[in-house]
Amino acid sequence: MKIAVSALIGIVVLLIAIGAWMKGRVEDVRDPALVPPPGGGTESDIVRLVDAGQMIAAIKLYRRLHGVGLKEAKDAVDKLARERHPEMGRTG
Repeated sequence: MKIAVSALIGIVVLLIAIGAWMKGRVEDVRDPALVPPPGGGTESDIVRLVDAGQMIAAIKLYRRLHGVGLKEAKDAVDKLARERHPEMGRTG
């Protein structure tokens, strides 16, 4: 029983470490110059994010600016991406 508890604690610590490492990796991918500061942002920032391929950031900003749900924001950003970049086809 003592070994099982130790193994479980080891697994939990490992998962926490992997999660922290992955969080850092995801944040490294985003270009901070593209993402407006909290409380900031405009429609042109959404366009900039879409043009840079930062769809998740664009959806988050759209939601914040328009106060809509995830599906509505994703649909709007997808539509914008298709209009600006027809070669992209359907995103996500």
